Amino acid sequence: MLRGRPVSSLEEVRAAAVDFDGIVTYFPDLPKGRIYTKQCNMDGTSSINLYELKPIPTETASPENFVTREEFN
Repeated sequence: MLRGRPVSSLEEVRAAAVDFDGIVTYFPDLPKGRIYTKQCNMDGTSSINLYELKPIPTETASPENFVTREEFN
C-alpha cells in the first residue's frame, strides 16, 4: 500500500509530516498534473521531489517507416 494523500499545492507538501523510517510518501496534485514525493533522510532532513505528468506521444505511421515487398525480399 502506498502512503500519501492528495494535495493542492507544494506548501501543503512542505507542511505535511512524514514518518522517520525513510519510506517515500506520495502527494498527488492531479488538477495541476503533478506528483510530489517526500521522505525523511538519514540526517533528519526531508527531501521533496516533483514529477510532472505529461501525455505519452503517439507515433504516427509514415510511408518512410515501411519497406516495399520487393525491398523486403
